[in-house]
Amino acid sequence: MGGNNGVRMYKSEWTRNLAKGQKAESVFDTMLETYYANKSKKIINWDFNTTDGKMMEEKGIDHTIILNSDFELHTQLKANLYNWGCYVELYKGGKEGDFLKAEEAHRWYHFNKKTYDMIYYDLPKMQNFIVNTIIKNKKYIKEMYQDGGTTTLCKIVLNDNTFKGRYTYLKYLGNGKWRSK
Repeated sequence: MGGNNGVRMYKSEWTRNLAKGQKAESVFDTMLETYYANKSKKIINWDFNTTDGKMMEEKGIDHTIILNSDFELHTQLKANLYNWGCYVELYKGGKEGDFLKAEEAHRWYHFNKKTYDMIYYDLPKMQNFIVNTIIKNKKYIKEMYQDGGTTTLCKIVLNDNTFKGRYTYLKYLGNGKWRSK
């Protein structure tokens, strides 16, 4: 059950989630290759089927981009971007959710499966903002009952001034090209 926070996941559901994740990662790989073409030496897509890949994925790292400066930028990809924005998981079953407990990935990307647009932000800055501003004000917080417990989400709204300047929007132009908006 590793990687699913102890929630029983049936094989068909796991297979469906795997297929969705693989499609998102394939598009993401293309974006990384084009967007970081002149800024990086190497891009590693961690394969869960290898020992190192499993270790990195369990830390919440999908890719490592080794920049020209030799800094290793660790990223996490979520295929949950919609025209209005996305949600991040704050708490699940009374414990910190993926977003709050994440410490290893420097940057999170959210991918729109229909348009191939993406947003990204530096994780520590967004965590700090959400904890010190959003949670305290209880705005953009949604609680829902799922998997036998309560999950608390934060809604990141793209066209709201609250989140303005806190993420970078990458518009898909077609032919494997993206541009910062």
